[in-house]
Amino acid sequence: MTYDYYFRNQQKQGLSAGLILKINLRYYTGYLLIVMFYFIQKLWLLKPVGQVMRSNLAETTGYLGGSLQATAFTMIRTVVYYFGVLLFPYKLTVSRAFVGSTVFDTGVLFSAVILIVVVILALRINKHSKQMGFAILYCFVTFLPVSNIIPIGAAFAERYMYFPSVGFCLLAVLVLKRLYYNKPKWIAAGIISVILLFYSTRTIVRNTDFKDEFTLWSKTIITNPCSEKAYNNRGIIYTEKKEYTNAIADFTKAIEINPVVYEMYNNRGRAYGLSGEMNKAADDFRKALEIKPDYEPARVNLQIILRKEGSFIEKIFAEKIEGHLTRGTELMEKGLLDEALKEYNKVIELAPGYAESYNKRGVVYGMKKNYEKAMSDFSKAISLSPADYMAYGNRSIAYKAVGRKDLALKDEETAEILKKESR
Repeated sequence: MTYDYYFRNQQKQGLSAGLILKINLRYYTGYLLIVMFYFIQKLWLLKPVGQVMRSNLAETTGYLGGSLQATAFTMIRTVVYYFGVLLFPYKLTVSRAFVGSTVFDTGVLFSAVILIVVVILALRINKHSKQMGFAILYCFVTFLPVSNIIPIGAAFAERYMYFPSVGFCLLAVLVLKRLYYNKPKWIAAGIISVILLFYSTRTIVRNTDFKDEFTLWSKTIITNPCSEKAYNNRGIIYTEKKEYTNAIADFTKAIEINPVVYEMYNNRGRAYGLSGEMNKAADDFRKALEIKPDYEPARVNLQIILRKEGSFIEKIFAEKIEGHLTRGTELMEKGLLDEALKEYNKVIELAPGYAESYNKRGVVYGMKKNYEKAMSDFSKAISLSPADYMAYGNRSIAYKAVGRKDLALKDEETAEILKKESR
């Protein structure tokens, strides 16, 4: 539509504005319907998209700072910062913190002045060059989807400038073209060479930051030490590398920056648990559940901890679960399958995140030749405990029983690999 406004409509000179609009609507109808569908699903069908980690405020409102007004002031700062990054790509980072702002913030006032100057210059440029005017308008139009008019859960991300940067590059080419034809060729060539060298070098240097995840998040912490996301993600990597002390330090720093993100308490709890500090692990899982009571990973992890290191009452609860499992197994071995199912159902009711109970119940369903329910239970067990080779083996048997040999073979191979790794 922006392109039509600048160029295609010039081919229809002499026609009335109403007729031009009528002609264009034939082309725009499909586009406008798609836009309307996007707005409907974004506003009423889908939750705001953004970081996986969310505070309570982001979950309930979606707007930065909790209001549309704060979002608007924040985005005034953000749009100026975006174009600053395009001009001078210094200290690039995948996670930059922008909080809700007010009209009295110095950054908002300064950015508003810059934005007004840019708009005035753009209007003047537009009078002398339609191509430059198109490039500038393209930048702003393609910025609208990430402007948080409809909340997207994040104020700033460099990737949001992929489309606007096309307009920026077009504008740069047009400016350099004029420079080349209006200045001595050697001066223009020198300026163009310096610009190309600067941006090429910056691109190469930035690419080294993406060597691996650890390098990326470590570099992000250097450029943005207030990013809880960077500390949390590096902590996850440390956990995978079994460097639990470093992992705990990173999760702790992330929690200090933003103490209401439940995933980070769960992540630190896992690191504490794997390092043997069960009491601290249980405290973190409880804190995660305090923030978000229906957060399943923390609840499952807490149940595992309680089975190992729980208090007296908690141990009684764990023993109760173990008692149902034992009775269920005894009944299954005696062929009393319905009674065995009742015992496993009680375990699942008490601890719905306990993988072994689904695996055992799946075996009973298989013995009753109810393979669909058996496969469903084995799949649930695998989702809760991806390293459980017995669940894969049992599901393989169920797949064979219903003639799904390709899936059976795949599960057999996975079971063998996991079994070897567990030794």
